[in-house]
Formats: sequence, structure tokens, C-alpha cells
Amino acid sequence: MFKHSWFNFFLAAVLLIMIAIDLRITNGFISRGERLFLGSNSFPGGQFLPLRPALSGIRRVGYYSDLAPKNPDVSTSFMFTMQRAQFALAPTMLDHYTPFVHEHIILYLKNKESLPRILKLLKAVVVVNLDNRIVLIRRILP
Repeated sequence: MFKHSWFNFFLAAVLLIMIAIDLRITNGFISRGERLFLGSNSFPGGQFLPLRPALSGIRRVGYYSDLAPKNPDVSTSFMFTMQRAQFALAPTMLDHYTPFVHEHIILYLKNKESLPRILKLLKAVVVVNLDNRIVLIRRILP
């Protein structure tokens, strides 16, 4: 009986240590996630997370990047960034094949100065602007 109580104590201690480790890992993950807003890329697609509230209830949006996917040197970067955005914004689906048919479009811009030209060309307004690099726009449909 005495040995059994020590065994229970040992199991309880191990369980508490495992919970403490799990909480430490979870808290570390959350703090890394919060740093994404400051430019860290430790969480896949974390830089797109501020768009989630604006996309609530929207099933499908366009996704456009000025990283030309036809260029073999850049296409891997384009797809990687788009997949990270899709991961962060699910269940909203991103359409990069025909992005301009949607009312809402996510722009991932390497050239920040191209935003005014794109807005004018698409007759759109900015919904969320994250430093002119990641922008959610809404086309003004007739």
C-alpha cells in the first residue's frame, strides 16, 4: 500500500510536469504568433492573420501578387506565400487563377508603390492595409 501511494505521487508529478511543459510550449507558440504582426514569419501565414476579421463570412476571395508566377525564379515564392495565406485564412478560399472576378481581393505586393495604380485599375477601395504590402481590397461593382 505504501509503495502504491508513492507510485501515484510519482505519476501525479509526471503529469504535472507534462502539463507545465505543454503550457510553456503553447504560451511560446502564442507569443511567437503575436510577434507575427511585427514582421516575424515563424507561423505559416501569420502575416495574413489580421485579415481574418474582415473576411468573416466571405467564402472566396481573389489573391494577387506582383511576384509573377510565370517567372520560374519567383513562382516558388509566389506559391509558398499563397499557400501560407490559405493556411492562415481558412475556411476562406483564395483564388489565384482568376483573382479579379471576386468582389474582395487580397494583394501581396513586393512593390508597395503599385497599390494606387491597382486600386484605380480595378476600381477598388482598401478594406485593410498592412503597410502597403498585404492589402485587402473590395471592388466597387456596378
